[in-house]
Amino acid sequence: YSNGAMFSSGDLLALGAAFGAAMVSLTGRAALAEMGLKPFVFARNLISAIAFAVIAIWMFGPLHFVELVRPQVVGAVAVYGILVVGMAQLLWFNAIVHATPKTIGGWSFISPMIAIIATTVLLHERPHGAQWVALGMVMIGMTIASRKSQQDPQRPAEASLAAA
Repeated sequence: YSNGAMFSSGDLLALGAAFGAAMVSLTGRAALAEMGLKPFVFARNLISAIAFAVIAIWMFGPLHFVELVRPQVVGAVAVYGILVVGMAQLLWFNAIVHATPKTIGGWSFISPMIAIIATTVLLHERPHGAQWVALGMVMIGMTIASRKSQQDPQRPAEASLAAA
């Protein structure tokens, strides 16, 4: 932010990613109902992999993927792709089919929380204080939204035509 901008390019990219994720969530339910769980997750991951490869080749050149031919890297990518990404998406989209929107919304706060924790643990980066505040606000909002009201609103008694 040393240039005086309100948002850094990283902030704008994160905002764009969040917008894209929201669009995928909105359109994904209809596609999921039309295609079925396994074909949907396969198609989604295939499209994502192709888009990632195109962007990486455009930004870094075709030699960017040279390291992928090493057996250790192929194994790590396979484990990550199948277990972490594939299984997580199968479980998540299966939950979308069977759970209520309120339940899905209530658990969706986990994604930013895991991102902050993973950034801290895996990348040894220290999240900005604003990120912790934002996560706290999201968690408070999700807690408030998921609580049932203490008293259910009473339906007003129907007025009889004779009293009117």
